[in-house]
Order: sequence, then structure tokens, then C-alpha cells
Amino acid sequence: MRKILYILLFPLIISCTKKGDTKTVTDKEMYSIINFVISTELPRLSNTSDKGYITESFTNSLFFRQKEYLNTNADSLFNKKDIEFIHQQMNDTLFKLNPDLIKSKTVVSFDTLMKLRNKGERSSKFWERFSEKYGKHEYFSISKPLFSVDKKTVIVSYGFHCGSLCGGGSTEIYRLVGKKWERIKTIETWVS
Repeated sequence: MRKILYILLFPLIISCTKKGDTKTVTDKEMYSIINFVISTELPRLSNTSDKGYITESFTNSLFFRQKEYLNTNADSLFNKKDIEFIHQQMNDTLFKLNPDLIKSKTVVSFDTLMKLRNKGERSSKFWERFSEKYGKHEYFSISKPLFSVDKKTVIVSYGFHCGSLCGGGSTEIYRLVGKKWERIKTIETWVS
């Protein structure tokens, strides 16, 4: 009897696993958009032509709590299932850039950067320490990309940081058209 029950339940378990697979984002999918942004979007933010440094951005958790960009209406780029999937990805807060999958930038973890800061201290001290350690006075940041269920639409934030009142960035929505990412909407831009 038990064997029959296992035989009957096995296809159900396998089908649930396959359905669950569409609810994850692979490294290949994630680094496709990350490396696209690094090669095409980040150069627009600075005049630097060399490799430079990049870190994880914390903007997703702050910015995407604003509901107006993640609601369903006539103008929405996302349906209800997409929004649920995006929130699921936001709740997975462990996002660390993988240096082996990044092209043309050296990864410095956000945690490493935070160790250069001391609470209550002027930001100029951070930049002094950063310059001493890395020989530069600038770095880029990129957020965890947040994908639609079909993985063809993604929200990502990125920025260029070069001092306490120096930098800029934006939050964009991209769509995969064929094998190429295209910007379809700018949600927010900032300049410091």
C-alpha cells in the first residue's frame, strides 16, 4: 500500500518542483543584466575609462517599499504574479556580487566598505580611507535585479559614488528583447 502511495505521489512532487523552478532566478539570468548595466549604463555616469570598483547597493530594500511602482493598473508593466515574485526576491536580502561573474569591475563588498565608515564621523573620513586603501576616490554600486515571473522584465538600480556631494544614479526597468536588454522606463534618477 505504501509503495502505491509513493508511486502516486512521486509525479505530483516532481511537478511541484518543476513549477518552483520558475520561481527562482539563476546566476546566468542575474549576471546577464548586471554585466549589461556595467558595460552600457555605468560608463554614462562617470568619465572614468578604467576598470574601477563596484559594490552591492542597498537601494532595493528602501526604494521598492514604495508601492506606486509595484501596483497593477492600466499602465503597469507588471501583473499580480510578477509583483508577488518581485516581493519574494526583495525578501531574500542576501545579495552579494560574485566577483567571478562580474566583467570589467573589481568587486568590493558592501560590508567591506562599511568597515571604512565610523558612525558619527564626517563622510570625508570615509573617502580618505577609501582612497588610501584602493587608490581611487570613486566606486559604482548596483542593486539586486528584481525580475518578472517570465524573467524578461527587470528592475535594477545603479550608481556612481565619488564623494559626499559627488555622484549620481538611477533606477530603471529593462525588457529582454531577443537576446538584448533594452531600457523601457526610468523610475528614478538622483544626483549628489
